Amino acid sequence: MTVDPPRSLTFRLDALVLVCKACGKRDSGPRDAKPKQVAQQLKRSAKDAHMKTRVVMTSCLGLCPKRATAVVTVAGAAEVGVPAQFAIESLDQVPAALAGISSAQT
Repeated sequence: MTVDPPRSLTFRLDALVLVCKACGKRDSGPRDAKPKQVAQQLKRSAKDAHMKTRVVMTSCLGLCPKRATAVVTVAGAAEVGVPAQFAIESLDQVPAALAGISSAQT
């Protein structure tokens, strides 16, 4: 009996963004960029940039930056690329992180 290898799927999004919600609960967590605010800002910025982006709040990602929220992105393509990791300390850094996602696609 032979087993067929798993088939690859196409990634229909421009990016998948994981935001660690546990970062907001730590004592050394973010002061300015709470995880929920970061997720909302990422969604707004992606919509303004006309990007199909899925933003997902996750449990602890294990990155644990001091005074920041951990964000991991995977740029979409036929093949899933290498994830990029960001430590967002203020909401002003969100558009730059989103620009990093779109530049990774080209």
